[in-house]
Amino acid sequence: MEINWHLIFVIAVVAHGIGHTLGLIHTFGLIHLTDIPTNESWLLSKQLKFDQTLIQIISLLWLVVVLGFLVVAGAFWFELSWWRILAVPMIILSVALFIVWFNSFPINTQIGAAIGNIVIIIGLLQFN
Repeated sequence: MEINWHLIFVIAVVAHGIGHTLGLIHTFGLIHLTDIPTNESWLLSKQLKFDQTLIQIISLLWLVVVLGFLVVAGAFWFELSWWRILAVPMIILSVALFIVWFNSFPINTQIGAAIGNIVIIIGLLQFN
């Protein structure tokens, strides 16, 4: 039985994109994780006042990454050449959000986010 690496990569990208919904939900304050402050960034909380407008902007960034990775997965699956062009800024935004909100999520989420980004980077390098 041959392994379909294209399908595995698509599933990984979709899962990573869906995983970013946790950031979106967290930013909106719809969930409250134990001992983790909602809407706060370890990097920005002291510099920025998290008013409703800023929270909406941050939430929009999370949504862009969610939708962006879903589009990347679809474009890759249908062998559209521009999937790489979209994947690069999505990885950059994903990593930026990951760094800024690193301490706002449990360790298993941090590990999953890092692995997701690494898998997509490997896919960029592996698939032509």
